[in-house]
Amino acid sequence: MKNVIVVSAHPDDETYAVGGTIAKLTSNGVNIELVIYTKAFPPEWDEKEIEIRKNEALAAAKVLGISEVHFLGYLTTKLDITPLRDLINDLDSILKTRKADTLFLPFAGDMHQDHRRLFEVGVSVAKPTPDQALKRVFTYETLSSTEFGSPFFEKPFIPNYYVNIRDYLDDKIKAVSCYKLELREYPHPRSIEGVKIKAKARGMEVGLEVAEAFKILRWVVD
Repeated sequence: MKNVIVVSAHPDDETYAVGGTIAKLTSNGVNIELVIYTKAFPPEWDEKEIEIRKNEALAAAKVLGISEVHFLGYLTTKLDITPLRDLINDLDSILKTRKADTLFLPFAGDMHQDHRRLFEVGVSVAKPTPDQALKRVFTYETLSSTEFGSPFFEKPFIPNYYVNIRDYLDDKIKAVSCYKLELREYPHPRSIEGVKIKAKARGMEVGLEVAEAFKILRWVVD
């Protein structure tokens, strides 16, 4: 992996889902850029909170070593009524400009409609055409969204790729802690303890102390 794009519906999804893996890759010289599709909007959220959320995302990205954050500015919870072509064009442009070889997407069966929409966007952009630079496409699990979706959608998250994050769990916790507006008290999944428990549970599935789990959609070996 050289140039990786992580697609996130909302600020914080990327950290809760892929934070340990991002920290591991960037520490090994991999360039990772983050695409955050949505932002909060008034009057549901005030302008001060909207700015705080953006700054929290930038702080978390700095902890994880992300080189650039693309804020696309679509309205949160409204991606399902946003023209699909607009969403596709934005991601397609970033992938081609950056010559990305790896893409991380939200899971298709998540509870949140924004996540499901971006899965659709991602697989559309990642069509395996002869000029497609992408070699690897993964979907990730988002705490309090993927596991809540499983009982209601016929698309359970069954991982087939695990990343050992033993040396990077602290970085993930540091980055999660940047999102003060999203942090919850245990036993909520988006608590510090919830993050640790999920990492341990995924680790135990493959004989590791802690891990993050993904589902491979594509892996091309030259």
